[in-house]
Amino acid sequence: MKTLERNVERVVAVSDERLDEAVRVLASAFTDYPVFTFVLPPETADRDRKLTAVMRYYAWRRLARGWPLLGVEVNGELQAVIAANPPHDGSQPAGVEAQEQHLFEVLGELAETRRRAYESASGGDFPDVPYFFIGMIGVSPEARGAGYAARLMHEIHARAQAHPLAQGVALCTESESNLAFYDRLGYAITGSAEVDGLQSWSLWRENDA
Repeated sequence: MKTLERNVERVVAVSDERLDEAVRVLASAFTDYPVFTFVLPPETADRDRKLTAVMRYYAWRRLARGWPLLGVEVNGELQAVIAANPPHDGSQPAGVEAQEQHLFEVLGELAETRRRAYESASGGDFPDVPYFFIGMIGVSPEARGAGYAARLMHEIHARAQAHPLAQGVALCTESESNLAFYDRLGYAITGSAEVDGLQSWSLWRENDA
C-alpha cells in the first residue's frame, strides 16, 4: 500500500547560515506590498535586487542583535518568516553604519529617502509601556492560507507573555485587507498615519491576563 507523505512543520530560529533563505521568503512575500511599491515602484530598474537588499537589511538587524527572526519550516524549507524586536534601549547593533551605507548604495537616493520617510511617519501610536514589535511577517505566495502567519504570531505572543517586562505586542500594517486577520488575533487599531498617499495603521495587543 502506498503511504502518503506528511508535511513536517516546525517553527525554527533563522541562523546566519539560513539568512539568504529567509530573505528570499520575505522578498517574495512583500514584492507587491504597499510599503515596497511606495519605496520601489514597479517600474524601478533592478527592482528585485533592491527589494532583496531591503529585506536583508531588516532581517540582519534582528539577527545581529539576537532578536526573534523565526520561520515556519516545512519539509526542511522555510515558508514563512517573522522578524520582531523585544523591549530594548534603542541602541544600534555593531556594524549598522556599514549596512546602512550599503543599502543606500543599492537603493539610490530617491528610494532611500522614501524608505526613511515611511519609517519616520509610521508606528508611533502605541502604549507607553515595554512591548514586542513585529517589524515584518511574510509568507511565500505558494504557502499562503496554510496558517503559517498565525502560527508565527502566536509564537511572538507567547514570548511577550513570558518576557519579564513586555506588556503586549505592537505592529503596523499598510494593507487594509490585513486588518481583519489581526482583529481575529486580538489586535486593536490605535492610530493611523499617511505619507505621500501610503496609509499605515498602528495595532496593539495586550498580553493575556
